[in-house]
Amino acid sequence: MIRRPPRSTLSSSSAASDVYKRQVSTQSTGSLYFIVNKSTAMATKISKSAATKKVSTRKPRRTWSLYIQRAMKDVNKDISLSGKSMKVVNSFVNDIFDRVAVQASNLARANKKRTIGSSEMQTAVRLVLPAELAKHAMAEATK
Repeated sequence: MIRRPPRSTLSSSSAASDVYKRQVSTQSTGSLYFIVNKSTAMATKISKSAATKKVSTRKPRRTWSLYIQRAMKDVNKDISLSGKSMKVVNSFVNDIFDRVAVQASNLARANKKRTIGSSEMQTAVRLVLPAELAKHAMAEATK
C-alpha cells in the first residue's frame, strides 16, 4: 500500500514528495511497475523487463585478429583462418608480446630507467626470440 502525502508536499522540492515518488516507483502490480515523471508527479506504467533492464558494462575483448588478417592478406589474398586457428594465433601473439614486454621492463629496471625505449625493446627481442627470427624482426623494425 502506498501512503500518499498531503497535497502541500507534492511540490518537486519537498522531502515527503520524494519519499512518495520512491514508493510509487518501487511498487509493483503483477508484471507492471510504476515510474514517476518528476515534473508532473504522474505515475506511468512500464513493463518489468524495461524497469529492471541492466546496462552491460563488459569491456570489449582486445584481440590481434584484425592485424593478423591484414598481414595474411599481404602475403596471399586467397588464404583465411578459421575461428579456432585465429584464437591460437592470437594467443601466440599475446604470449610473445608478454615475454618481450617483461624482458624489456627488466632491462629498463636494470639500467635504472623509468621508461622503456627502443634500445630496451630491441635487446628484449634479441633475447626472447630465436636468432634467425630476431634478425628478421630487427630488419623489419629498422626499415
